[in-house]
Amino acid sequence: MSATHGTHAHASRINALRMKHADLDRKISVLSALPATSAMELRSMKRERLFLKEEIEGIR
Repeated sequence: MSATHGTHAHASRINALRMKHADLDRKISVLSALPATSAMELRSMKRERLFLKEEIEGIR
């Protein structure tokens, strides 16, 4: 694998993680406003969002 390919793959991975993080952030915002959403479900989503953020930071 060339250095350029590695850099591109690296950037693609970060972008994919950022998109998943943003999508999860939107879902959390919407579900937080709904009274039927369980606290456990929100906590699980927030934990996943945090893991994504930590993974993004670890790659950078």
